[in-house]
Amino acid sequence: MQKALAPEISTWPDESPQLIGSTCGGCGATAFPVQRHCPKCSVGEMPERVEGRLTENDPAKVQFGQRVELTMVPFTTDDDDNEIVTFAFKPV
Repeated sequence: MQKALAPEISTWPDESPQLIGSTCGGCGATAFPVQRHCPKCSVGEMPERVEGRLTENDPAKVQFGQRVELTMVPFTTDDDDNEIVTFAFKPV
């Protein structure tokens, strides 16, 4: 039996296999393998909105479009009592 090393990069085992790439919606550049961000014009690198944890939990103190800064906050501890941290956004 044959298996593809990376099945996500081609249409094999189709009779006429093709590579799977991506085309940028901004500049039309083609990339292989599929890219999340265009290597030519960088379209898609900074989305307009980012979802994530906030350091402020009072809805009256935050609003859409408000400037925030990245910070790290405690999330949990592991079996060795090390603190595991994650990112969050702090209103500025």
